[in-house]
This record gives sequence, structure tokens and C-alpha cells, in this order.
Amino acid sequence: MKRMVMIGGALLIASFLATEVFAWTRGWHPWLGQPLFHAGMWPVYYPLDIWRWAWAWVWKSPEAFRSAGIVFGLVFSGLLAATLWPKPTGKPQAQWATRRTL
Repeated sequence: MKRMVMIGGALLIASFLATEVFAWTRGWHPWLGQPLFHAGMWPVYYPLDIWRWAWAWVWKSPEAFRSAGIVFGLVFSGLLAATLWPKPTGKPQAQWATRRTL
């Protein structure tokens, strides 16, 4: 269950970053819709908007989604690898000997 939550979180973080990259590369065009809020002068969109935009426009203009797709792939694969990386076993590790142990 814990790993599923972590994978879901990785998907959400990667989607959020891809959404913001896509909005930035499009110059925050009005056809992207209303942002969720503004952080200073930058609009911040709902984290899953990239999927709605892709559903509507990726077939007409796949080049527009290239940078957002690269960001999503890198972030998601990195977080997924960190999530699924095997945990160290409880076995003792090798150590340098000290004078006391010799």
C-alpha cells in the first residue's frame, strides 16, 4: 500500500511539473484556461491539466508537448526508481578494523 501511494505521488509530481513546463512553453496562453492561482506573477495550473490538454491537442500538435513529455518522463522515472529501489538488508556491513578490534 505504501508503494502505491508513493507511485501515485510520483505521478502527481511529474504531472504537475509537466503541466507547468507546457504552460510556460506556450506563454501561459489564454486557451489553457484559468490558472489555479498565481505565485507572484506566474500562473500555477491544476496539476493534472496536462492530461486534459494532451487529450484535446496532442494529435494536432505533438511537437508542442515534447518538452513537457520529456520532463514528465525524467521526473516520473527518477521518482519511480527511488520508490522501487530495494531497501538495504539488516545484515552487518563491512567496516575498517580499529586497534581495539585487532
